[in-house]
Amino acid sequence: MLPVLLFGGRSAEHSVSVSSAASVAAALLSRGTTPFLLGIGRNGRLLHFPHAPHHLTTEDWEGLSHPASLHYEGGAPLTLSAEGVPPFQPQIILSLLHGKYGEDGCWQGLLTLANTPFVGCGVLSSALCMHKAKAKALAAHHGIPTAPYLVVENPSAESLAEIGRALSYPLFVKPLCGGSSLGVSRVDSAADLRAALRLALSFDEKAIVEEEIAGTELTVGVLEKNGRLLLSPVGELRTEKGFFDYDKKYKTHTTAVSIPALLSSEEERRVRDTASLLFRLMDCRGLARVDFLRSKKGPIYFNEINTIPGFTADSLFPRLFAHIGIDPLSFLLEEEE
Repeated sequence: MLPVLLFGGRSAEHSVSVSSAASVAAALLSRGTTPFLLGIGRNGRLLHFPHAPHHLTTEDWEGLSHPASLHYEGGAPLTLSAEGVPPFQPQIILSLLHGKYGEDGCWQGLLTLANTPFVGCGVLSSALCMHKAKAKALAAHHGIPTAPYLVVENPSAESLAEIGRALSYPLFVKPLCGGSSLGVSRVDSAADLRAALRLALSFDEKAIVEEEIAGTELTVGVLEKNGRLLLSPVGELRTEKGFFDYDKKYKTHTTAVSIPALLSSEEERRVRDTASLLFRLMDCRGLARVDFLRSKKGPIYFNEINTIPGFTADSLFPRLFAHIGIDPLSFLLEEEE
């Protein structure tokens, strides 16, 4: 089976997606599978990257690529073509597109419409999990605690006043639909709130403002095939200062990660059971990473679900499963016997 790796994209998480593709392609090559690397440039161009995965670490991967095209007719699967490659129908597509236009149901809808098989969540779950407030509302409806929050559309005086009435500092201000901690700020007082909102709104049309849950972050990887779930151990993230932002995730590596988390057996069971429940509630399939916040006072809160978790060398999702000897790529791409 020839897997097509879809990466890049027009979102702010373009670079993370490229790094994920490089890691996944290298892993597949090491086991004798040569993937077709289908990239989306920052301007939306569809490109075929015909070179070795280590060249994807360069900023100029688009300049090393050839134009590609997808052809759709009727209800037949998509036909993919590129320079020097005979047209073919993809057997399976693994999307590594993070963020807007890739993780939010857009590509999932296109592939579903074109009857083209792909790995991972469908349109509904992709859109739902990407929208932090909708996901939290569904979780809360089923009795799963979440941090108090508000959705804000602009940094007006009215918005600032509403936040002051409804929420208590410190706060986290985030783009409503986004990932990799881009555009996220921790705010200790009203003096810094407007600037934090402006930053978040530069990444998305709306922002979500949440009360801080002081403690650590917990995360669980979930793999699914034919309705059966495989859960990773619970991982725990601790930062000496600040929060698990973009630099700590991908640059400075100053966050301590414990796998398994420092939890009692009862706490671990509860977190894993809740992760399974949320995966089902959000109609997820294939894979996802479910994130929680563990309060110093004891309670555990749902934070968010990432339906296309990172696959870079430092990403949590593959590390969680590696701890129990599971290769997520093999699980996702191996055909049923």
